Amino acid sequence: MNATKMTVQRPGMITTVQDWPGRIGYWKVGVPPSGPMDDLSFRLGNVALGNPEGAPGLESTMAGPALTFDADTYVCVTGAAVPVRIDGRSAAQWKPVLVPAGATLDVGTTTGHGLRVYVLIQGSLDVDDYLGSAATFTLGK
Repeated sequence: MNATKMTVQRPGMITTVQDWPGRIGYWKVGVPPSGPMDDLSFRLGNVALGNPEGAPGLESTMAGPALTFDADTYVCVTGAAVPVRIDGRSAAQWKPVLVPAGATLDVGTTTGHGLRVYVLIQGSLDVDDYLGSAATFTLGK
């Protein structure tokens, strides 16, 4: 199976991979719960794309990434209000939008309430689990 490749043109601010419910059950050994800060926005984006609600996706703080895909790819941007553009044209938040092969999805800076923005990708991200989750725990490296 050939996976769609994504090229990061701009990483955004503190962009991490998260899944839901995240990494839980390891607090007693010093690993706090991980996962999306706004799990409802995260889960709704995945459901809109037909993914399992906990499938891995991207979480950014204040400013989102710019991503180019090598194949037609549906994405859903949720969370805080941000400008979303596909090759310079405005695109909607909160519903699946097609990013054509070779086009760049550009998720801007939050414009109002909220700090976290989510980029969910149809079919999810191909990342390994660690301690039962794909969630990033930055302090744990």
